[in-house]
Amino acid sequence: MKLRFALFLLIFAAGCQSAAPPITAAPPTRQGIFMVSGQDKREPTVVVSNDTDATLHLLMNNSEGKALELVVQPRSVGTLDVPKGHYEAKVYDDAGKVRSSYGSADIAEYKEYRAEFIVEMGGTYHFHIGD
Repeated sequence: MKLRFALFLLIFAAGCQSAAPPITAAPPTRQGIFMVSGQDKREPTVVVSNDTDATLHLLMNNSEGKALELVVQPRSVGTLDVPKGHYEAKVYDDAGKVRSSYGSADIAEYKEYRAEFIVEMGGTYHFHIGD
């Protein structure tokens, strides 16, 4: 009887594992125009940090042709939850103050994708990857 109960508990415990993968403290990795890191949330998140005086537009097209857009106002941060999949991405501003950035990324669950635009000394804008 004790053996059956222990076996039942072992099988039950094996079937009750968390659906979320463990978040590791691994450093972010570069993928296209994004720095990628883990997050607790299942749906992937894209974050654009805009430390410029320009309004930025992030355009993302998936392999099925569906387009997503995120508009980020000057000196702010914008976020967008996106379905997993392969995307071509472009960031630009209407005024042409910020150099456009292009790239592609395979967007996966439990990941955050971050792009940052900052002001360098002398007032010129550039795209920055990483922290």
